[in-house]
Amino acid sequence: MSGRALSALQKRMWHLCTAYPGTSSPIVVLAWRIHGPLDVGRFTRAVETVVNRHDSLRTLFTAEPSLVVSPPAPFATNLLTGDPLAIVRERGQALLDLERGPLTASCLIRLSDVEHVWCFTAHHLLADGASAMVIEQEVAGSYRGEELAPASPPEPETEGDLDWWVATLKGVPALELPADKPRPAVKSTTTAGLDFVLGADLVEALERLARDWRSTTFMLLLAGYQAMLSRASGQTDFCVGTSVDGRTSVESERAVGLFANMLALRCDVSPPLTFHELARRTRTTTIEALARQNVPFGQIVNALDLPEDRSRTQVFQTIFTVHTEAASGIDLPGLRIEPFGAGTPQALHDLVLDLWRNEGGIAAAFRYDTCLFQPDTIAALARTYEEVLRAAVRDPEAPL
Repeated sequence: MSGRALSALQKRMWHLCTAYPGTSSPIVVLAWRIHGPLDVGRFTRAVETVVNRHDSLRTLFTAEPSLVVSPPAPFATNLLTGDPLAIVRERGQALLDLERGPLTASCLIRLSDVEHVWCFTAHHLLADGASAMVIEQEVAGSYRGEELAPASPPEPETEGDLDWWVATLKGVPALELPADKPRPAVKSTTTAGLDFVLGADLVEALERLARDWRSTTFMLLLAGYQAMLSRASGQTDFCVGTSVDGRTSVESERAVGLFANMLALRCDVSPPLTFHELARRTRTTTIEALARQNVPFGQIVNALDLPEDRSRTQVFQTIFTVHTEAASGIDLPGLRIEPFGAGTPQALHDLVLDLWRNEGGIAAAFRYDTCLFQPDTIAALARTYEEVLRAAVRDPEAPL
């Protein structure tokens, strides 16, 4: 075993995981429903092969903190029976011990001779969403008997424009959404979710606007989110966090680790303002931030030297993510693979909005802190968000 320094991204995630008490950990969940006569022994060996290929999947953390990587060793996929949804949900919402582990786990749930559910979990300190895609592709390749290319190690961190971030974010106020309960002195991590849909007609209209304005649908959806937050909070200055995959080289595309970084986008919703004008501001802010995305968010927080406030996360209290990663399709001989729902993952922030484009429009999901908000409040925010977007496509030059 060997001790190593954490990356700046890991330091930030480690702080979030240790600064706020909670009943679960941020966990990356990979779950398949497998139809057909699965060779269980061959499959579990494939999972073991992949875990032993990647140092990050064999890592624990000391209290300093530093990370400790165990050498390759036998890795068990537990064979279970029972309610697969309950098992996957329990594993995806577990509280993991960073020092003792395990931080990586695999189980295969037998439903019948020809149907199984596989669940693989890894603490977010070890992996991100793009890592899950690498893991599933390599498990499939190993099961098919293919020789896998050498695993890519994480890249060394590079210098970035820290001064720009500090100047941009200095003095940004916290977002104060109207809560249903008093804010606890120490931030809670208890989470619930609300799913809703943005219809295909609305999404296609937004995509047309984005093309006309030389923008992206992400930027328009984010502009609508800012307008909704401003309306709900009464604020015109606040931050929204959004994730970037942080994989800026060909080598990093095949690595398993925590590459995903957070961008803190400062929002200016000061009137008088139309949706078109807000979209232009959002486009400029996003482009400027993406050009400086290689600065780890934890470094920015440290440089801002913020006063300690354990009641809320620093810089931004809400996250907005449009998910673009999608599996390329898993092909296993004699089997059919489908994604299996993993339940509501933990949210460390007050409010998180996740969006996925599909044939029916956009599948949307709020995750929220249940110590602050009731379900009806979040449902009202979802309705307001859709109303803002529909008003924008009807008349983008009307005052917000």
